[in-house]
Amino acid sequence: MRREVCLVVFLAPPGSGKGTLSALLAERNNFHILCAGKILRALFAKKAEEGKETEALQGVHQGKYLGDELVNKYVIEELNRIRESSKEEKLFISLDGYPRTIGQAERLIEWAKEQELLVVKMEGLTADDIWARLSKRYLCEAEEHIFNTSMGLPENMICPKDGSRLIRREDDASIELVKKRLLQHESLTNPVWEYFCSRGNKTFVIDSSLKIEELYNSFKEKLSL
Repeated sequence: MRREVCLVVFLAPPGSGKGTLSALLAERNNFHILCAGKILRALFAKKAEEGKETEALQGVHQGKYLGDELVNKYVIEELNRIRESSKEEKLFISLDGYPRTIGQAERLIEWAKEQELLVVKMEGLTADDIWARLSKRYLCEAEEHIFNTSMGLPENMICPKDGSRLIRREDDASIELVKKRLLQHESLTNPVWEYFCSRGNKTFVIDSSLKIEELYNSFKEKLSL
């Protein structure tokens, strides 16, 4: 039996709440989360441990985007793994950080073929709003669970979910890096959004300035979950 797949693409800048929203969708609605950045950071971290640090690895830490061929390769491998290992009759996959270029969008459409593909644009935050969020954000080393100083950090800076220590991402460390990422995001993903719209894919916009429960409810209503 051919498994039905629903792909949800989030086109959203860093700090927009897409990671927290995806975590809620995984917890409450059994979504599978595919975070392209997390996959690539883990891959390059492994290469660095093996003494094979590359220019591409340095670019990831500095908030730069990688070429389509490399990104497509590892994202499609992960999509195949999720589809082959999951047992749900209808499989929901949340895509965070992919596609970021038209070339990546074309490869995703090729993979999805006749499956359901929804594209969500998250907007409504200024650069200062995003910096205010990212300057308070910590992630755990193992699984990148998100924590925030305004909500209180775990004791001893240890993640209660997996036991790894909390860290700041290097590309969250300064407003200059954050602004650079935002400019990259806008220049790359605006054409992707227009591309999906021109193809007639189902698209909608949600307001990133909403509190997380409001954001979740807005998304759920639009998706009819």
